[in-house]
Amino acid sequence: MKHFKILYMFSPLGYHGVQVLEHKQRPSDLLNVKRRGIRERVRAVELFIRTGSITETQRGFRRERNQQYAPSLNAVRRWVRQWREEGSVTCKKPPGRPSSVRTPDNIARGLVSVSRSPRRSARKHAQALRMSDRSVR
Repeated sequence: MKHFKILYMFSPLGYHGVQVLEHKQRPSDLLNVKRRGIRERVRAVELFIRTGSITETQRGFRRERNQQYAPSLNAVRRWVRQWREEGSVTCKKPPGRPSSVRTPDNIARGLVSVSRSPRRSARKHAQALRMSDRSVR
């Protein structure tokens, strides 16, 4: 028996209908979300600076690239703000605490421990190294 999900599609312009998804399909698979490259971001910022309008920026982007989908209003705003504040539109590192498990020291400790006793379980290695068993695997 197949499982299906029903997704009701809305946008600021109104209701767009119903889309039936198969079990493993995600709603984001339906949207044409595309990660823009650095050149496209810079070009969008240049268009905004020249025109002063996000709508004109989107139209110019579609015209130049011959694409149906232009960057969203929020994306253009974010890139312009980032350009003005930081002088670049490169991707930032994700927020949050950096991973402390995969340090060169911990990797070396794990390799030494496994090479000394390869038949020992990952759980026991992790317990001896005071790390999670997922980190030792």
